[in-house]
Amino acid sequence: MKKVLEKVETRIKTAQKKLERIRIAQKELRERETSTALVSDVAEKMETVAKAIKEAKGVVDAAQGEEEEALKAASRAASLAKVAISMKLLEVKRFTAEAGIQAQRSLQEHQQSLQGSLAEIDVLKKKAAEQKEVSKRREASRKVEEAEALAEKAEQTSAAIFDDEKLASMSMIDIRQAGDLNQRAYKETIDAVNQAQRMITMLQIEAKNKENATELAADYAKLQARLRQAEANVSHCASLPEPVQKQLVLKGFIDEVESKVKAAEGKVDVAEQAAKEAEENPLPEQARIRATYIGIMEKKMETTIVY
Repeated sequence: MKKVLEKVETRIKTAQKKLERIRIAQKELRERETSTALVSDVAEKMETVAKAIKEAKGVVDAAQGEEEEALKAASRAASLAKVAISMKLLEVKRFTAEAGIQAQRSLQEHQQSLQGSLAEIDVLKKKAAEQKEVSKRREASRKVEEAEALAEKAEQTSAAIFDDEKLASMSMIDIRQAGDLNQRAYKETIDAVNQAQRMITMLQIEAKNKENATELAADYAKLQARLRQAEANVSHCASLPEPVQKQLVLKGFIDEVESKVKAAEGKVDVAEQAAKEAEENPLPEQARIRATYIGIMEKKMETTIVY
């Protein structure tokens, strides 16, 4: 009986060993499958990072103003890959099989590759920032040139009303139109100067913490000097010159006098016609009316001339 039990015990131990080997094999299989899935997931994320970086590089090289969004997409993809690698490294460290060790090695390789991708993104960000700075400086310079062009145009527009000889030959309507054009040109110039100045001030604030702050400060100071010169060139256009104002008053007075003289001349013509008719038909009553009308017209003429 004892021998029988010993044989049974031996068989049980053998079966237990087989079960243990099966359990270990199944565990290794699960770990291998899990490791493969984990590494595959990270590989997909790394492909996404590579694609995003390639797109960002194309956008940055094109410099069409879409750099920020493309770089954000690349950074976001890299961040997701970084988190995934960290989490999966912790997970595979629990594995005991060779597959787990291999997965850990693969994830570490992806981690190193990701460091290179992050460095590449940083380079692209720096390049985009430099391009943006150059673009802003170019835009500021363009605004200054626009203000200078408007200042030159304002000087040309106002030339007539600042020339006494030309001013004397202009009618009151022409003088007023020239004055309106002068004021409009002055306002456009000052608006352009103020707009350019606001942009330069903003750029000066941004430049304070940059490596080339001294160089930028010098460039912006030159632009501001050009703006001050443009503003000075049109300062005389801020209001109508005194000779123009006097000329407007004088021409207005002359126009009013001429209008009254014309009206008086018209009435004289009427009186002359009435006198002629009275001479042709000399009636006492008509003669009295003629004398009275002529007397009234003489007084009006005197009043007009005195005025």
